Amino acid sequence: MKAWKDNLYSNHYDYEYIIKLKDEFRQARENNDHILVIHLIRTHAVRDIGGVNNLQLYKTCYLWTKTLIAEFHKDISCLEYISDLLTDKFAYFQKLEFFAETRHAFGRTVLLLSGGAGLGLYHFGVLKILFEEGVIPRIISGSSMGIYLELANFFLGFAYNF
Repeated sequence: MKAWKDNLYSNHYDYEYIIKLKDEFRQARENNDHILVIHLIRTHAVRDIGGVNNLQLYKTCYLWTKTLIAEFHKDISCLEYISDLLTDKFAYFQKLEFFAETRHAFGRTVLLLSGGAGLGLYHFGVLKILFEEGVIPRIISGSSMGIYLELANFFLGFAYNF
């Protein structure tokens, strides 16, 4: 599986385009060209750019997919680079505007809970820890948990109101 992951080539995505974009991101960061980095993120932060979300790319390995795609995702989500820019280069309100726009392209984190009522009690523990750490996603969904999921939604809705 490692050999498959490290092999760039596949008919299921445009690896040449992904390599080109990855190099553009790297060069822009190395040159400290924050304007180009912002432009590249705005123009290329598309969910299935180059076919990287093709289902066939995620059926071979138990964990993740092609190494090139994983590296590309790191490069395109170089949001820390933008966050760390000094305010004389990129004003605070511009950063907030940029991150609000970018969120639409990257989407939000969703937690999907499943496994039946027996695991529902474990799910409460997961939800409790996520809530206590302040990292609970806004969207939580589940299957075959029945009343447990409804109770969790009630609990979270109650907690968010305070």
